[in-house]
Amino acid sequence: MGATIIAKTSKNLTTLDEHLSRSYGERGTAARENQHSNAFAAYVGAVVQEYRKEHSLTQQDLADRLGVKKSYLFRIENGHADIRLSTLPRVLGAIGFDLVAMPRK
Repeated sequence: MGATIIAKTSKNLTTLDEHLSRSYGERGTAARENQHSNAFAAYVGAVVQEYRKEHSLTQQDLADRLGVKKSYLFRIENGHADIRLSTLPRVLGAIGFDLVAMPRK
């Protein structure tokens, strides 16, 4: 998957590519490719949770804003939700992010 979340919400968050390289090696290695989808889900969850906390929103507040159930938002924030491709841009858009697909270098 070549999707990248462009903006960072804080100086403590790294990009997905930086996280994967540091934790699992460079692109193309078996360990890296095996962890990609799990890492992406965890990264999205961390971004959503950080946004929610920085804006003093409860999970219910943000779930209502997104039009999803609180239990689904909980799973997203914890990296356990299998987010549909049609849902991901809506979730990220609601918190001020764009999802950009770019070819791999």
